[in-house]
Amino acid sequence: GGLAGLLAARWITDLLLLFVAEPDRPWLRFQASPAVLVASIGLTLAAGFLFGLLPGIRASRVSPEAMLRANSASVTGRRGRVSQAVLAGQLAASLVLVVSAALFARTLWNLNSTSGGFDRKTVVYGRPNFFRAQFPRDRIPGVMKEVLDRLRRSPHVAQVSLGSPPILEGGSGWAWVTVPGYALAPGEGNVAYGNNSAPGYFQTLGIPMIAGRDFEERDRVPGASVAIVNDKLARHYFQGRNPLGQKIQYGTRPRPLEIVGVVQDIKDVSLREPPQELVYLPVAADRWGAIVARAKPGVAPPVVEAEIRSAFAAAAKEVPVETGSLEEAVQRSLGRDRLVARLSAAFGVLGVLLASIGLYGAMAHAVSSRTREIGIRIAVGADAWDVIRMVLQQSLRVTGLGILIGLPAAIAGSRLVGSLLFEVSPSDPLTLAVSAAVLAAAALLAAWWPARRAARLDPSRALRCE
Repeated sequence: GGLAGLLAARWITDLLLLFVAEPDRPWLRFQASPAVLVASIGLTLAAGFLFGLLPGIRASRVSPEAMLRANSASVTGRRGRVSQAVLAGQLAASLVLVVSAALFARTLWNLNSTSGGFDRKTVVYGRPNFFRAQFPRDRIPGVMKEVLDRLRRSPHVAQVSLGSPPILEGGSGWAWVTVPGYALAPGEGNVAYGNNSAPGYFQTLGIPMIAGRDFEERDRVPGASVAIVNDKLARHYFQGRNPLGQKIQYGTRPRPLEIVGVVQDIKDVSLREPPQELVYLPVAADRWGAIVARAKPGVAPPVVEAEIRSAFAAAAKEVPVETGSLEEAVQRSLGRDRLVARLSAAFGVLGVLLASIGLYGAMAHAVSSRTREIGIRIAVGADAWDVIRMVLQQSLRVTGLGILIGLPAAIAGSRLVGSLLFEVSPSDPLTLAVSAAVLAAAALLAAWWPARRAARLDPSRALRCE
């Protein structure tokens, strides 16, 4: 069994790597060192010895009189209590794995269902690397203007603009905010993240404008000191007052910034975290950022990505361009959550499989040891369903005990990883109920075959079996 397990482990670890993104596989590749092999074999032999020792000790203490009464009802009712307790413990451990898998799966679902406050389905981006191509700096503004003009004329692009690197990929810097007339309370934070954006950026990303106006081309000239803030920052510092036209000091800038617009909050740093306070600054005319473009209805995002690459190839073919969609950026930010959900699901399936195999073996052994009793029951009139019900009831008792033990353990274990969950409680009733139902269904399926075999026993052969 240990050798077979080592061979299976080698195959399963390779299979688990299929759940991991290609760039992350090298540092997750598993190596079976001699120490691991020796430890695995040692643990296998120790488990076999310990779990075989107790039945051996019990068997050595049985008197001849008890052996002669081995098939009586008084003895058969007391047999296998220790093995049933061990099996209940295995089922409880499997329930812990199933609950963890369900919680992580719901976490991933909740994260994927979070919009973040921006359009992630139809927006794509393009990031040119002028430095890698050693492109002349004075030619960059002309190239960016030509690319934007080409994309605006494209029949596949609904809106295009410039802005910070893709959302959720660390494109935001941060600085301290000071508002004249606002006194910070002790311990109150005044940090805000900053993004750069050009006219049309918010419309392209589907971020609603709550008040004021968008940036205009005149805001991109040197010396323009204007800013757009998100709703969270406006509520924090102005508390019901109109923020439009108000001044804020952002970082070490020489002059205060005038607020010309307020936009809806977005999750710029992480889908897990609440929206941060944001200050949007206009992209200067001699600067550049990532191009963001929204596809027209019915146009697939990869088509617009190809348009961006084509536009750069026509304007400056030597400049490499990285393209992608905001949906891809979101999925990259969820890489750890997706890995945890998939691995926990794999271990949950493995736990249920092992528990089912253990329950099948226990029920098969119980049926074999009670062959004479079952034969008598059939001979005196019990039908097939009576026998099946008897075996399944025994299985359900063990499964119920395992669930009763496993539920508190699953809740306690889930609380330890509560920081990895999102919008789901470690003791979520629906998750616990569904997990228990899955384990109970697997247990019934595992016990069904021994029950069917017991129901098909020939009474005459069963009574002569010993």
